[in-house]
Amino acid sequence: MALDNPHSVAQSGSQLMAITRRTLFGGAAALGAAGIAVPSSATAAEPLAPELLNQLWTSYYSGTRVWGYTDKHSVRPGQSFSLMLSVAPGAKQRHGTIQIFRIGAHGGADRKLAAEFPHTDIGSEPFRITSSVMGLCWPLGIDTIDTTGWASGYYSIDFIDDEDGNRDQNVAYIVVRPPDGPLDVLVGLSTNTYQAYNAWGGTSLYESPYKGDWGHMVSFDRPTPPDFFENEYFFVAWLERLAAEHG
Repeated sequence: MALDNPHSVAQSGSQLMAITRRTLFGGAAALGAAGIAVPSSATAAEPLAPELLNQLWTSYYSGTRVWGYTDKHSVRPGQSFSLMLSVAPGAKQRHGTIQIFRIGAHGGADRKLAAEFPHTDIGSEPFRITSSVMGLCWPLGIDTIDTTGWASGYYSIDFIDDEDGNRDQNVAYIVVRPPDGPLDVLVGLSTNTYQAYNAWGGTSLYESPYKGDWGHMVSFDRPTPPDFFENEYFFVAWLERLAAEHG
């Protein structure tokens, strides 16, 4: 499968800003290293009123315990990625297992386990009202996940709580692109569109909790609703079943 844009910031209008992930934060770090003071407010999360926080820190599912995102939205087989994780502000720490599944046609199932990471501790990470635009910059939850041997496709990431076995589905995702070379069929996933409509953290390119306002730029570095399962999932599952039947 392929992605429609390698950049990590989607912007409305006819021009796209060539700003890759963490460019702005890297610049801030460079200023600090050069001895130029960076205001503490730039790195400290500000407290938010509960009613506003509930509008900004949202979930596609009810009862969600863990949120996450990856530091890349696509890789080639053999490349690595990292996973950032957090519980909601004020929620208790969680301990459990991360499972990563490839989604498609796998015999009679629609997913196949690709990797598992037990003994994962997840605490509460900072949140800012700029998170939907600038990203979250959470610390690494699981570092350097190796995709050697993974087939191209969409991979969904779940969390299973050790306390009671509760499963948070689709906490995050990663797309593995096909290797270079001729292909019979190539499916492009609309990952930029996922983010354009993703209002987690405050704004999407189309809506905002603030009256009369909306985002003009959005970040990939934040939790994303599983829009893949709204449309593309059905096409991908059908296509892979067809390939399995007819070769």
